[in-house]
Amino acid sequence: GFLVALVPLVAAAGMVRWPKMSQSYWGDECWAVAPYVYGKHVPVEEGQEQGALVHKPVSWAQTAFDDRTCGNHYLFSLCQRATLEVWRWSRGLSAEAFDETISRLPPFIAGLGSLPLLALMLAWLGRPGAGLAAALMLALHPWHVRYSTEARGYTLMLFFLILAVWLALIAIKSGRWRWWLAFGAAEFLCMYSWKGVMSPLAAANAVLLFWVLTGKVNAPPLPAFSAERRATAARWLVSNVIAAGLFINLTYP
Repeated sequence: GFLVALVPLVAAAGMVRWPKMSQSYWGDECWAVAPYVYGKHVPVEEGQEQGALVHKPVSWAQTAFDDRTCGNHYLFSLCQRATLEVWRWSRGLSAEAFDETISRLPPFIAGLGSLPLLALMLAWLGRPGAGLAAALMLALHPWHVRYSTEARGYTLMLFFLILAVWLALIAIKSGRWRWWLAFGAAEFLCMYSWKGVMSPLAAANAVLLFWVLTGKVNAPPLPAFSAERRATAARWLVSNVIAAGLFINLTYP
């Protein structure tokens, strides 16, 4: 019954969002895609603004690392460029070819993917009804509708944020390294999708650490601040250091 309700919900959310995919770009989308993904048309002769123009593409290094305008959502830019490159290759088009719908597929897929991910996480916690309700609220939320069809990285960030929360819950229950490292990887992808999530992630991690050290997260519950809890906190720390270190090394320069 859970899946019977969830699949039509996600399909309906997609149907509501799809007509917006082909709309023209607006400011934020243009300012991000031009310098980091598509490139620009510049005068053949410098200073001759009214003369012939030539397409000047950007390098993959610029897509992955450049952020001179503070508007590059790195993971989105890489996914968008890869999507456009595959579309051009499959159609035999030039490097100047562009399509709004194709360029917005990464946030569209991530936005729709966040709905079942949230529902499945809550179902895993034993609350399938809450999962369906949460997915419905997210599907109807105006900001989710907007950013699922906007060429930015916000829905990728949301997808990996939900995934990070789920992996953290699995990690503190299982105590296994692989789940803690997966949690760190999800955190990195979350930050690499949108830098502004660093502060909410830090706050969530403070709560998570407090929960690990004092909360009843094991079965059976362990004494507060016990050696087992300190070991779990150490794994939490290693996962976060790896995620933060990789993010800083890729983005700080």
